[in-house]
Amino acid sequence: SPLVLAIDCGTESLRLGLFNAKTGALVRSHSSPYPTMCPRGGWAEQRPDDWWAALERSVQQVVSAPMKSSRIVALSIVATTCTLVPVDDKDALCNALLWSDVRSTKEADEIKNTKDPITRRYSKGVSAEWWVPKAMWIRRNRSQVYAKCETFMDMHDYLCFR
Repeated sequence: SPLVLAIDCGTESLRLGLFNAKTGALVRSHSSPYPTMCPRGGWAEQRPDDWWAALERSVQQVVSAPMKSSRIVALSIVATTCTLVPVDDKDALCNALLWSDVRSTKEADEIKNTKDPITRRYSKGVSAEWWVPKAMWIRRNRSQVYAKCETFMDMHDYLCFR
């Protein structure tokens, strides 16, 4: 019967499940952890290459030789959002800033203090967890990365890109 391959990229690990497309029953699963680096208080980074390695390990465990990959009819990938990956035309330029990384608090406050009408939509203010403050931080503090950056991606977008 047809199968669905589901990938969940979490803060601590990548989880992969293979499901029967008709019944929803779990056929196989695998979880592969990766490290988080916290070089300073409020900082949280991961290496995108670690995510890729975790995906490769999990696929090898779940989609093994007796299982025909041609039975996979759909793929779903989700991730913890607001993880920022600066990317050039082929790869990540530095470690990803995780959703929980709040080093861009100053930048978030600057956005909030602009009093731009868009900021009224957010009753709890602008968060340092969001992409825009993180991108501003990279522009100011890692100018060489920002200069080479073609785009910013989220975790699951990066895995699809790669």
